[in-house]
Amino acid sequence: MLALSARLPSLYIETSTGRLGPRYYIRGFGNVAFDVNASQPVSVVYDEIVLEQALTKSFPVFDVQRVEVLRGPQGTLFGRNTPAGVVKFDSNRPTDEFEAEFSASYGKFNQRKFEAAVSGAMIPGVLSGRVSFLYDARDDWIDNIAVGHEKKDAIGELGMVATRFQLLWTPNERFKGWLKFETHDQFEGSPPIFRAGVIEVGKGFTGVDFNTISLDSLGESEVTQYAFTSNLKYDFGSVLLTSVTGYRTVTDSRNFADVDGGSLTGPAFPGNVPFLRDVLGFGDNWALENGNVLVDHKQITQEFRLSSNGQEAYNWLIGAYYFHDDYTIDLQNGTSFSAFGAPPLMTPALQSTQSQNSTGFAVFGAWGVDISDRLTLNAGLRYSDDEKEYTVKYTETAGGGVAGQRFSVSPSDEAFTGDMSLMYALNDAVNVYGRVARGYRGPSVLARNSVPSVGESETILSYEVGLKSTLLDNHMHLNMAAYRFDVSDQQLSVIGGASNTISMVNADHTIGYGLEVDVEFAVSDRWLLTGGMSYNNTEIDDPELSITTCGACTVLDPVDPTNPRRVLIDGNSLPNAPEWIANFSIRYSYPLNAGELYILTDWSYRSSINTFLYESLEFEADSRVEGGLRVGFTPNEGRWGVAAFVRNILDEEALVAPVDFFDFNSTTYTSTVNEPRIWGVEINYHY
Repeated sequence: MLALSARLPSLYIETSTGRLGPRYYIRGFGNVAFDVNASQPVSVVYDEIVLEQALTKSFPVFDVQRVEVLRGPQGTLFGRNTPAGVVKFDSNRPTDEFEAEFSASYGKFNQRKFEAAVSGAMIPGVLSGRVSFLYDARDDWIDNIAVGHEKKDAIGELGMVATRFQLLWTPNERFKGWLKFETHDQFEGSPPIFRAGVIEVGKGFTGVDFNTISLDSLGESEVTQYAFTSNLKYDFGSVLLTSVTGYRTVTDSRNFADVDGGSLTGPAFPGNVPFLRDVLGFGDNWALENGNVLVDHKQITQEFRLSSNGQEAYNWLIGAYYFHDDYTIDLQNGTSFSAFGAPPLMTPALQSTQSQNSTGFAVFGAWGVDISDRLTLNAGLRYSDDEKEYTVKYTETAGGGVAGQRFSVSPSDEAFTGDMSLMYALNDAVNVYGRVARGYRGPSVLARNSVPSVGESETILSYEVGLKSTLLDNHMHLNMAAYRFDVSDQQLSVIGGASNTISMVNADHTIGYGLEVDVEFAVSDRWLLTGGMSYNNTEIDDPELSITTCGACTVLDPVDPTNPRRVLIDGNSLPNAPEWIANFSIRYSYPLNAGELYILTDWSYRSSINTFLYESLEFEADSRVEGGLRVGFTPNEGRWGVAAFVRNILDEEALVAPVDFFDFNSTTYTSTVNEPRIWGVEINYHY
């Protein structure tokens, strides 16, 4: 999923939890919180089922027919309401005719990837099936140079298998039943790799040696999840009834990382052990491993929709939606001092047990009418009711003065949301539109080493105008949009600063506005150009909102006059919200007697971003450019092909997820970084 980041206008994706918790941002609107229960304003919808919990969003994308990004508030047509937008994945469905396809690739770090799918009729015209499979693995490739823990190729591995089984039942012309069962097992995996000393006070990111690390704990990252989906449709003639049922469970998840990014032993380098350096009088003798074990999880969704068949000048839809999600997780920290004779590898101790039970219910409807041959009106309305029950129990090892205590909170809220749009056809090739929409996100809870904090519900009012066109005798598709939104009581996640905590605050308002353009142009039979660009400006509007910050970094925000340990963030952009995103690709094909030779290159750019709510010299991630190249051959019959590829051509080093709650009295900070240049070869076949 991370491969989509900055490759579509206004879409950015990042993670500080490795492959097991991607976070999505649309038009700069997202949530940086990394806890399992963190609520996200961007919904990820896979085959009409929302992936709500952080770990479920790690389900791999394979054998997919279509990827859509729906920008702005959604919720009057399907699924769960969302204020920022939806990233929607649709799998390839079973076919009545026999199909078989596979691809296999090999690359750097002994990367092995294999995908396969087989589809066809089991009872012609009545029952068909499809089986899809993904295997993705690579070896450890980063050397650990910590004294006493030296090991070549110590960390960086991945081992993952995913499967999907589908049945499509069409016993008559009126009924269509689609059933899906899928699994995802990451049985081996490196955790997010934090690297001490890559951020220098007064300078910022200073670069990284991709191939070495100095850690006293290598951590682990594993997850297993199962999911079942049914999508049933019955056509009454003038009305279509749809039922979408989803069940998803994460049955096994263990994720631990050496968050301080350094080691208790040498070799010494700036910031090798950055956590609380000298604050407790132990110098460079503190180490921390942080992680969690998911004890129990399940998500259940049910949706009913009744819609017109589209044969009239107007169309309508009504629906009801039920959502339930609950989980229990053990948060664990491993800490040790070398002065106390710490063992080589830390054993995490239980810090707290957290559980959350979320229930949501909604009814929604939409209506559209052709006012004239050129003008179409669409409108929708949704009522949502959300409840949460959150409980955390801290053990004796917990900090923050809450050891042995238990807290429970039960926030709830309800809201009406909706949208209205007008589409006008200037001619057969160009349409212009305007849309106004109101979105909503229910209350959220966060707690880590502290009393639970509750973020009140947020609402967004969004305005958008745009153009959709097909030009140059269908050789060019050009879309443009301009928008503005105002978020009231936006839920903001305050991460770190004074300690390893996460808490929620509400900003009075956040203003966003921008412009988006995407184009596809078939210049000739040989040349195909695609590209996109977006400008997204976000600004927190709350003169009294202040937060804690890092201890030694260069903070650029004004000090709160009522509390010198906090700073005011009024006027700051949202975290991880690049103002500029741009991408383009060029494909050139050259015909040969035996087939086609092609070259494809794609490039993406995002401007610099603030990684926290406050602004500082050290924690601004510089602008980033990433390019890819693919050279391949496809024979005339088109059933197979071979290609060579490379990603991150420039081998660029980039800051990804910094940590600001270490190194109070030192000169460096810790962060995760991107991956180096990757290359490989691939063969594929389709029948």
